Amino acid sequence: MLDTEEQMRKGIRDVLGEWDKEDETMAAVTKATNEAEQLKLMCGCPSTSPSPASRSIAG
Repeated sequence: MLDTEEQMRKGIRDVLGEWDKEDETMAAVTKATNEAEQLKLMCGCPSTSPSPASRSIAG
């Protein structure tokens, strides 16, 4: 798990860094007031996210 400098290996640090962003994103999704905003946040691409009429979070 540690590299030669006794630090966590880069791959592990990368995954942990992704989790931080995931936590922030999902907290924002939970607070969003409508499905369109939830989709924007989950896609990470506000200008190209599909409209609620074309895609549903529920499936």
